[in-house]
Amino acid sequence: MKTKLRDQEKNEAVAEARQAVKDAARILGRLGGMAGTGDAKRRPSEVCRAAVNKRWDAYRKEAKKEIISVSARARKRSD
Repeated sequence: MKTKLRDQEKNEAVAEARQAVKDAARILGRLGGMAGTGDAKRRPSEVCRAAVNKRWDAYRKEAKKEIISVSARARKRSD
């Protein structure tokens, strides 16, 4: 019973902390942006496209490493 109560209290505390972080991020986002003006704080489409391409290149590079390492292990085991 005590562990169940302890776990429940822990989960509630974690949920409150997460909500506090979300609230703080929302406030900071409004302060950093153009809140109340109706204009969103936006990046140009070229910058967004470059960021997406950079993330995909990094993903493909990691995926390629994983494939190579798996096939290398498979060859070692078959020998």
